[in-house]
Amino acid sequence: MRFLDSSVFLHAYLVPRMKLTPRVAEMKRAAKAIIARVDSGSRRC
Repeated sequence: MRFLDSSVFLHAYLVPRMKLTPRVAEMKRAAKAIIARVDSGSRRC
């Protein structure tokens, strides 16, 4: 069984109210990629 930190879901799904900094935008992109891998059933760490 694998566990994900809730911050992954927050970064992936919440819509920002302000302009994102490049660092936060990259975290958001990475979180969306993690969620996509989980949805596709990937078991990659």
